[in-house]
Amino acid sequence: MNMRKVLTLLLGASFLAVFVTSCDLDDDGKYSVGDFIVSLGVVQKENPSDNSYVIQLDNGDSFVPMATSVPYFNVYNNQRVWVNFNPLDDKTNSDGSLTYYGKVNDLREILYKNISNASEVSADSMGYDPVNVKDIWMSQDSILNLEISFYTAGSTHYINLVNDETGNGVDQPYMLDLTHNARGDEQAYRTSGIVSFKLGTLKAAGNDSINFIVRYTNYDGQTVQEPVMTYHYGS
Repeated sequence: MNMRKVLTLLLGASFLAVFVTSCDLDDDGKYSVGDFIVSLGVVQKENPSDNSYVIQLDNGDSFVPMATSVPYFNVYNNQRVWVNFNPLDDKTNSDGSLTYYGKVNDLREILYKNISNASEVSADSMGYDPVNVKDIWMSQDSILNLEISFYTAGSTHYINLVNDETGNGVDQPYMLDLTHNARGDEQAYRTSGIVSFKLGTLKAAGNDSINFIVRYTNYDGQTVQEPVMTYHYGS
């Protein structure tokens, strides 16, 4: 597994990590040009050569772009994104969710990675630099999101989530270490952003859920263990 995927996107500014909407229906029951929705999501793009795609939003709704203000943005299947869009129409699906149709105002890529096993990576790749965690939550049934911050002078840092392999998720929670490799960068200013990790590899055969703990070292030198979280995935 390539540990050297970099944390370069959605850092340097604080972006909304939740579904946010500012929409009012006009007299015809349609949306206005100034309305917008901001959300995290995952791109569904079946044909790489086709410009069409759908973004599955974290609240269960979906968004179908009809136009975009960022035509240069490279979109690919299973890409984790932060999206700001202007809804122009919508429909209600059989499960009660909404499908929005509209224009992309802005689109940013979110670091989206697998969870690594400690036995498969080198200590040098993981790094031991501090990192602060402002928030942590799960979305879309199988995505773990963390809002983090660290100090930098502008160079690329490495962020990973590593299973220390001491637990099995059932009798003992998985211990997941959030690691930060600053690669010798200076601590000139604080930057923050969101990173996401795929929980699917943690599934335990014969069980419909597993427990895990996220652990990290903050800038006060404290080793922090977040409260136990449960990933439900069904049998």
